[in-house]
Amino acid sequence: MKETPTPEGGPIFHYSRPGLTFDVFANRIDVQERGGLLGMGGKKTSILFRNITDVQVEGLTKQLTIRTSGGEKMKWQLGGNGEKARQAIVSRL
Repeated sequence: MKETPTPEGGPIFHYSRPGLTFDVFANRIDVQERGGLLGMGGKKTSILFRNITDVQVEGLTKQLTIRTSGGEKMKWQLGGNGEKARQAIVSRL
């Protein structure tokens, strides 16, 4: 897991597990979710920091919840890295 900024513009925070890649960059969050039996399909989500209104880690499973100015509420299961991801995001807001 990377948690330090890289001069080349790489992620400030990186989390990866089968089916999910979560990256925090200097100005956005990129999430790649893979779906299906062979990992085909799935969806990619990019969230700009200027659109984020709230970031929380909820529950025993450390679920990261991001609310945007458009009223969307997005959740990802990051386990023990949920708080690290929240700190990386909040430090950039």
